[in-house]
Parts: sequence; structure tokens; C-alpha cells
Amino acid sequence: MTRRSTRRDDLRTHLVRAVDLSAPGHARVVDAETVTKLRYPPITMLYRYLHNDAAGFNKALADAVRWHKEYWTADEDCAQNIEGVVALAPLAVACLAKANGMPVEVETDYLPEALLDFAWRGEFDA
Repeated sequence: MTRRSTRRDDLRTHLVRAVDLSAPGHARVVDAETVTKLRYPPITMLYRYLHNDAAGFNKALADAVRWHKEYWTADEDCAQNIEGVVALAPLAVACLAKANGMPVEVETDYLPEALLDFAWRGEFDA
């Protein structure tokens, strides 16, 4: 077995475990709503990305953004929380996908276009 296939098998094993453990009904650390609307969707997106499933990825991204909005607009306290302004985890997976040639078809203020398109590249010394 090559080193590359070992890494792929490890990723597959960890991803399947993450999907299983973050599925609604299995939440242990955070409440089921947080798992369902914030934690689980980016894992699903990553799974679709790794399987090169652009249509499935974009559906998962649309779901992730919809659930993010539902979660962060559920009440006045949530609506005032800065954490809800950007769907950070879905944005991160969308950036990964886009940087590797997968089309990202979801447009929303929760996924700032400048970040998704790497418009900030070269703006900071890193």
C-alpha cells in the first residue's frame, strides 16, 4: 500500500466517522440544533467535494447557508451575534472547492464574494 493511499484511507475513515458522529441525534457536546444547522453541513460539503460531486456540493452549500441563516436569525440575541454574519465553515470549504476548480454557484452575503474569490490575496504580508 502506498503512502498516498494510506492517507486517503485515513481521510475516508475520519470523514465517515465525523459524518456519523455529527448526524442529528448523536450530539453529545452541543445541542442538536447547533449540530444540524452549523456543524454537520460543512462535513457534508467536504464529502461532496472529495467525491467531485459539484451538483451535490452546491446543494449542500445552499443548505448550509440556509440553515446558518435560520440558526443566526432565530431570535434577537442570535441576530445581534457577530458570529452569524458570515457562514465561516461553509465559506472555508467553498474556498477550498473553488480554489481546486469546483464551481461554486451559491451567492449570498453569508459568503462574501471578496473572500470566496480570493480578492484579498496580496493585500497582507503573510
